[in-house]
Order: sequence, then C-alpha cells, then structure tokens
Amino acid sequence: PWQQQPAEDGDDGPESWCCATVVRGFSVSVEKVAWNLYGPLEFFTKSIDNAVQIWRVSVVGESGSGDGEGHVIVRMVWGSNLGRLCVEGLRFDGAASLDPVHEKLLLQRGAI
Repeated sequence: PWQQQPAEDGDDGPESWCCATVVRGFSVSVEKVAWNLYGPLEFFTKSIDNAVQIWRVSVVGESGSGDGEGHVIVRMVWGSNLGRLCVEGLRFDGAASLDPVHEKLLLQRGAI
C-alpha cells in the first residue's frame, strides 16, 4: 500500500506518494490488485492460481502517540482457493482444536 506524503514546508506543489509497506508471502505471482471503494481500507488480490484474497490495511502508533509516524499493518481477512498456508514469522499462541496432522506440522515448524 502507498502512503500520501504532504508537500514540504513552503511548497505549494502537489503531495507525493511513497511505499508504506510490502505485502510478502505469496507463493505464486499476483496478477491483479483492486482497492475496495465502498468499505474499510481494504484491497483485493488475485493470483495466477486463481486464489482471491481480501487484505485490510491499518495504522498503529499514529502521530501523537509519542513514537512518531504510524506503522502500516496489512492482514489478510478472507481468501478463496487457498490450497496451502504461506506465512512468514507467524506464531500461533493458544491454538486449539487442531487435528493431529496439522498440530504436528505446526510444532515441527515452531509455530506453536
């Protein structure tokens, strides 16, 4: 997602845009991206394997919190045709009701 930057002090020029974060962890190429025009700050992706995902963008630590600029967080809120789980640096705390196979896989990978 992109973040709008205000014009510099004394500059009446247009505002500029910069990359606020990079969404990682796709297992195949993303073919299409579209923003949700009617709801919360969300965008949709479609991969070449026909998987469709909805991602929600939020900002934590906004200005005035004492730590300067806010940090952009992007989370997947829905997905279709997800034949595999691809994540980076994920840990499940308090995972419950896992079947034995998935529990063993998550244990092997240090996720629980």
